[in-house]
Amino acid sequence: MEKKINAIGETLYTEHFFFCNTNELLNADYQRKIKKYNFCKTFNTSPYPSLESTPADIIDDFILIENEVNHLKSQKGK
Repeated sequence: MEKKINAIGETLYTEHFFFCNTNELLNADYQRKIKKYNFCKTFNTSPYPSLESTPADIIDDFILIENEVNHLKSQKGK
């Protein structure tokens, strides 16, 4: 963040080969969160009955995923 990196996901994917195993990035929990995000986005539903009952980490994860999707869409148009 200090270097003003906008594409966190893209940067992590490109640079992860230097500091971790790819399997660490592709664990089942991450994949479930992405599937949950896709389901909620596709069917326009909330992951929980109300905003108050939605855990903060789910909101944070969905915001990160949304930012990455938007970044990829903007890159695709270039």
